Order: sequence, then structure tokens, then C-alpha cells
Amino acid sequence: MLQQILSVFGLFLSVLLIYFNLRSKPGSIYIGLFFIFLSAYNFFQYVIIYSHSVRLISIVFIHLAFTGYLIGPMIFLYTRSNISDSYVFHKKDLLHFIPVLIFFIASNEYYTFSPELKMEIAEQITQDRSSFLDLNEKYLGWFIPVEINFFSRPVIIAAYMVYAMILLFRYRQSFQNIKSNRISLLNYRWLFALLILTLTLALVQLFMMVISYYRDNLVAFYSINIFQAVSAILLIGIIILPFIFPTILYGMAPFNIPEDDLEIILKQKHKPGSPIVAEESAVSGMSEKFDGAYLKYIENTILMHMEKHHSFLDKDCNIQSMAKLINVPAHHLGYYFKEFRKQPFTDFRNQWRIEYAKNLIRENKKQIYTFEAIGVLSGFSSKNSFFSAFRKFEKTTPGKYADSL
Repeated sequence: MLQQILSVFGLFLSVLLIYFNLRSKPGSIYIGLFFIFLSAYNFFQYVIIYSHSVRLISIVFIHLAFTGYLIGPMIFLYTRSNISDSYVFHKKDLLHFIPVLIFFIASNEYYTFSPELKMEIAEQITQDRSSFLDLNEKYLGWFIPVEINFFSRPVIIAAYMVYAMILLFRYRQSFQNIKSNRISLLNYRWLFALLILTLTLALVQLFMMVISYYRDNLVAFYSINIFQAVSAILLIGIIILPFIFPTILYGMAPFNIPEDDLEIILKQKHKPGSPIVAEESAVSGMSEKFDGAYLKYIENTILMHMEKHHSFLDKDCNIQSMAKLINVPAHHLGYYFKEFRKQPFTDFRNQWRIEYAKNLIRENKKQIYTFEAIGVLSGFSSKNSFFSAFRKFEKTTPGKYADSL
């Protein structure tokens, strides 16, 4: 049951990663596919070992086995694209798919079988799990020896993890020597953790496969409790890892603002009376997780739009429109407010509106406009929303505030 849940959650996670990252980091398609193939292969193993559904086994047997050959290439391509900022898929990268191509050639006969014959094969597996190896030899052995077919997937995954880690360590060395900032330390830690967990999972499963093969009992593959538990923990660790590194999940883009614009924006000074200038300590805390310059850019650009362009006066001012104005993804802006300002964007916007309304009241505009009109001029859509926001931030009503002046 746990493996089924992990498979479904892994598929859901892949959708999140691709959705949040694809536009800013095209290479994120590789990590999305990695989680898809990892989830599918995990589901394949569960069905073959545990499921009693003949129909499900007939669908999964052979049809999903190929996913194990794609886990390694996907994480390697993702690592390479991440450390090089190059998302180009070269012709020579097709070589990474040779193992899965060989598997498809070997299993070509099985794909032509009728559904009835596939059900018969699945019935054999439910009656004797160890027959899985014999069936592999029968239908794939003409092209791939059963030993190679059985052990090749974890071996290939482990080999790719080692290769990817070599690339990562080389980049880490250059990162230290030339003080390059193209990849943050956080991103390095994310890749290192992902590769280590996946490598360990592949080695644990390879060890379990060796034991089950030489015992001539496939059930032994998951009958060794300690290794079964370790394998499950590692799989859980891989799936929750993006949530431990939220910048990866949310796809915080590399900071790529033109230097002239960056210098102007970062030196932007704000009025002392601006209602929401983040404390310096908050910005420092941000830089530990995100690119500090990127966060400062977001903050200063928002404040500039509020102070100079009075964006908050637009009745349709929301997080999507603001993200469009400052040219950052909306989910980046949402994460910025949620995790670091600890304040909803609506409160941020309404504080500016209330400050604007207070200025109108102080300028005796109340003699010209009603409080309802002042609320509308300040960006509120109704008298109720204006009065409600005023009470929330000023702990009084507009009328009492005016009387206190």
C-alpha cells in the first residue's frame, strides 16, 4: 500500500516540478520525468511482487519494466543542465537511450501477444512469483540474457548516479576556485542529496536482487525486512526532498537582471513612511535560501511600483497583476510573501491603500468627499471593504481617525 501511495505522490510531484519550473528552467523537464519514471518503476515492482490482480499484472508486466532504464539518464541530464545552465539536448544524448531501445527490441514479441495470452502469463506470476524470472528468460532471453535483464536496471541507475556526482564535484571545485555564482550552494546541496539518495536506493535494491536471484526466489527481493525498510525510507526521502528545498519546487529563477537595471533597483531608496519596507534581518534570512539579489530585486521593484506608480490604486491589483508588472513568475511572488514577509499580498496592498486614504483625510478631502468616496479613490471596491481594512490596520474607523486629527 505504501508503494502505491508513493507512486501516486511521485507522479503528483513531477507535475508540480514541471509546472513551476519549465518556463524559467527548461531542464526541469528531466527532473519531472525522473519522478515519473521512478514512480512507474516502483509501481511495476509492487505489482509484480505483491499484486493479486491478474489484469493489472498483465498490463504492467514488460510494459512498465522499461522505466527502470530511464531513471538514470533523466537525473544525469537534469544534473548536467543544472550546473551548466544549458538545456540543449544534443544528438549524442540519444546514446543514453540505447539500453531502453535494446529492451524494446527484446520485448517486441510480447507486445504482439493477445490480451488473453497476457492474462495467462499474469496468472502464472500470481501462482508462482519466481516464475517471473523464467518468463523473462522465455520472452526476452533470445536477445537479453536473464541475468543482464534482471540486474541491469539498478546497475545502470547506480552508474549514472556516480557519473552525475563526478560532474557535480568537478563543478563544485570550480565553484570554489573561481567563486562563480552561477549555481548557489543550496542548489549544490539539493543535487548532492538527490544523487546520494538515488545511488543508495539503487545499491540497496541491487543487493536485494542478488540475494533473491541466488536464492532462486523472487519473493526474497522484498522479504528481507531491514533492506525493505531502508528501501522504503530512501524512496520517501527522494520524494519529499523537493519540499525540503522549496526553491527547487517553486522554481526560483536564476537571477538574470541587466546590470544597469540591477544597480538602479538595488540602490532604490524608499520613503521613511512607506508602510511595508522589510527589515534588513528579513532580507538577510532570505539570502540563505534564495539569491539575495533576486529577492532584493523583487522587494525594491514592488515598493517602487507602489510609491511611484501607485499600483495599489488599481481595483484589480492582485498578485498576478503585480507579478506581471515587475516581470517575475506569480508563484515566486506568492512564495516571497508567504514564506518571508509572512503576510498575504492582499494585506500588503491594503496597507498601502489605507496610508493613501489617511493622507486624503489629513488633507481635509473629507470636506469634499465622503468616506466611501475616499475608499474608492484609495482603490477599495466598496465602503464595507474600506472600513473593514481601516479597522484592521488602524484599530479605529475613518470617522474617528478624522476626529482625532
